[in-house]
Order: sequence, then structure tokens, then C-alpha cells
Amino acid sequence: RAVAMAYEARNFFPDKHIWGTNEIIHNPVVNKNLNAKGINFIPVRDDGTKDFSVVNEGDVVLLPAFGASVDEMAYLKEKQVHIVDTTCPWVTKVWNSVEKSKDKGHTSIIHGKFDHEETIAT
Repeated sequence: RAVAMAYEARNFFPDKHIWGTNEIIHNPVVNKNLNAKGINFIPVRDDGTKDFSVVNEGDVVLLPAFGASVDEMAYLKEKQVHIVDTTCPWVTKVWNSVEKSKDKGHTSIIHGKFDHEETIAT
């Protein structure tokens, strides 16, 4: 689904710069093929943070299958870019469950690697 949406974005926005906030999925061959179609990925600095300075107003930004952080979403909204959200419905389901639990006053515990994309986005 995410890969198809990325290719559709290239077709829908043929003359726009398209950026992915991360790999679209965990598959280097797919990401290399997207790059060959002119879909670039936000560079990562030496300290591990993303260099969003390459993104300009009006550019297209693909959110990967594993989502994006709240901070990234706020920054992209402020930057006034076109967002193509390829977030996996299963990832979204987890987010919705966390929100429902929070609304009930419960605390959610996320089991995952600290710097893994899905963990960061959740």
C-alpha cells in the first residue's frame, strides 16, 4: 500500500520535489527504486536528527508506512507542504488504541527499540 501510494504521488505531482521522511518501508531495493523515480529522503545529520531544511513550501512529503512523529507533523504543517500519508492501517490502529486508553486515564507502555521508526512515531 505505501509503495503504491508513493508511486501514485510521483504521478500526481510530476513536477514537484518529493521527499520521504524515512524509508517508505524496510526494504532497500524498494527505496532505491523510489529514489530513481525522483523521490528523495530527508537527509540525516551526524547526530541522528533529520535535516528538514531541504524541504520547501509546496514540496510533497511522504510519510512512511510506520508513520511520523508529532514534532515532524507539526513542522511539516507549518512548512505548508503537501503530505501524502502512507502510514500502515495497523500502525494507525495502535495509535487509536493508545489515544482511547489515554482518554480513560490509562498509561500505555510501548515495547520497542527506542530509535525504531514505529516507536518514535507512536
